[in-house]
Amino acid sequence: MTQPSKSGIEQDERLDATLVVVDGKVFDRFQKFFEAPAKKNCRLQKLMAMRAPWENRPSKRG
Repeated sequence: MTQPSKSGIEQDERLDATLVVVDGKVFDRFQKFFEAPAKKNCRLQKLMAMRAPWENRPSKRG
């Protein structure tokens, strides 16, 4: 049985971790994919160029 933690933070940190076991071949493919430069994403660029809705509203401060 585990000891109760002083706060839920330590438990949350453990629950956020996921262990995925793969063989060397799969890991090499993953690493190659992960380290490759990002592909151009026009939709993402358009989204990031837009102002956030809360930035478009005029301020109500006088």
